[in-house]
Amino acid sequence: MSEVKLSDSDQNANIRMEKRDGETYIALGIFIVAVGLPVLLGTYWAYQALAPGHIVAQSPTAGTTGQPGNAVDIVLSLGPEGTLLMTDITGLSRAAAEAALQADGFAVGEVTEANDPRTAAGLVVSQEPAGGALADPGDTVNFVVSLGPKESVRLTSVVGMTQAEAEEVLATKGFVIGNVTKGHSVPNFRGAVVNAVCGVALILVGLGSMGYGGILLARNKRRV
Repeated sequence: MSEVKLSDSDQNANIRMEKRDGETYIALGIFIVAVGLPVLLGTYWAYQALAPGHIVAQSPTAGTTGQPGNAVDIVLSLGPEGTLLMTDITGLSRAAAEAALQADGFAVGEVTEANDPRTAAGLVVSQEPAGGALADPGDTVNFVVSLGPKESVRLTSVVGMTQAEAEEVLATKGFVIGNVTKGHSVPNFRGAVVNAVCGVALILVGLGSMGYGGILLARNKRRV
């Protein structure tokens, strides 16, 4: 078959048609997006409004006039029907926590104990799932009961030790090495001189006492 060649006018007509079709499809796409975007956003915000803890209604309604100080009643969402907000049991005793969970339709799971410096012994420190989370009836709740703060231990001096020696000594007391900084040692010459003088004086006094004692013994022997 021989190739059909279009005239310049036909080619220009095709170009104009393609341009018109392209513009039409672009305009149609913009229109569809403009319609679909509010629908999508509306669905999103409607879903957000139904999330637990969000306000789903108010009274008086928006636009109503009123006096400053008037009360506004609100309705908080509990989430989709059939779901519950997890009971917050932190700060309760173990018995009270178990009773609260069972009263709200949840099951008591694993209960562990741990030291906590800020929570008195016997009270719940943490829970999983956390209080206020969305949950289903019958969900299991694990929680940790405080043993109270650990007993205080007197800190041992590690001055003069190497770092390795200090780590070993501190570990026996339950301590660990924290930040380690380095610097040149500055000897206390005045203190060292005073200590040295005191030491020499004590030695001299001791030697003098020993010498005097020897003299007394020698005199005693001669008299005998």
